[in-house]
Amino acid sequence: MKKLYVWVMIVAMVILTACSDAYQDAMDKGIESLGAKDYHQSALYFELALKEKADDQEAQVYFDLAKQMQEAMDAVEQYDYEVALPILQEVIENEAALQTVKDEAQKILKQIQEESELVADVERKLAVINDLISQEDYQAAQEELQLLQEQIDTQELLVTYQSEVVALMDDVNSALNKKVEADEPQQSQVQYATYSNERYGFQLQYPSDLTMDPPPTNGDGATFRNEDFTLLAYGSLTNVLEPGETIHTYYDRDLEDIPVEVSYQKLTNDWYVLSYNDNGIITYKKFFFGDSFANTLIITYPESKKDIYNPITAHIAETFVSTAE
Repeated sequence: MKKLYVWVMIVAMVILTACSDAYQDAMDKGIESLGAKDYHQSALYFELALKEKADDQEAQVYFDLAKQMQEAMDAVEQYDYEVALPILQEVIENEAALQTVKDEAQKILKQIQEESELVADVERKLAVINDLISQEDYQAAQEELQLLQEQIDTQELLVTYQSEVVALMDDVNSALNKKVEADEPQQSQVQYATYSNERYGFQLQYPSDLTMDPPPTNGDGATFRNEDFTLLAYGSLTNVLEPGETIHTYYDRDLEDIPVEVSYQKLTNDWYVLSYNDNGIITYKKFFFGDSFANTLIITYPESKKDIYNPITAHIAETFVSTAE
């Protein structure tokens, strides 16, 4: 009887040792998989550990953690941030979670926030484009769509907007073609001359029937006009407003000085455009900024004659070429 008891004890110890070894092996491999960000495999290992020790709190915590991270990763791959965000936040706030896993959750959370801001930026730009289309400002809408397309081309996340941008571009191009056809008889009558300013390195085309004001003695530019339409083009030195000025210095000051809401604005690295309507007078300004000098184009005309002067302004602005850099 005593020998049987000893034998039973030995068998029990072997079984317990085997169970303990299997549990520890599963835990070690589960933690290793967590560190490798293989959350699916990690969950499987912790599930094995729980089969060995069903009530083990540590294995349960890690099992839940691995499942949460896998669920969050699956949601991120589908851009389902509404599902991913609360899961990641719960992992970050879990005091029992491994710090490495919490750090990874924080990293993914930051990535989601950045991507969300990017998507929000695209949504804002689409709203501006649709507003421009509703105002029949198709030229400005086309320019904004081209910039947005460049952004989509460099951001894989934004590929979902591709079809919408293509559709809008087709609509805008169609509208521009129809407008050109409608304006063609009228525009064919407009003859253009070229004005060049050697001192400040710019040139443009202007309707040849405009009258040129007496040129300034310093040769910085010229003014052309008729009873409704005024074109002013001139050059000036930069770095005279404040030390270390940039194109933003001029852009921000112009925005502050304009007394009404700006209907269109566009800013690049070396030029900007502002357009607004003040008491029925449309003002269009294009500004080139360089290290030593700047070139400015300002056009004004009545809103009541925009059908006549909008295409003329577009032609002048397109031919306004500057060497400011």
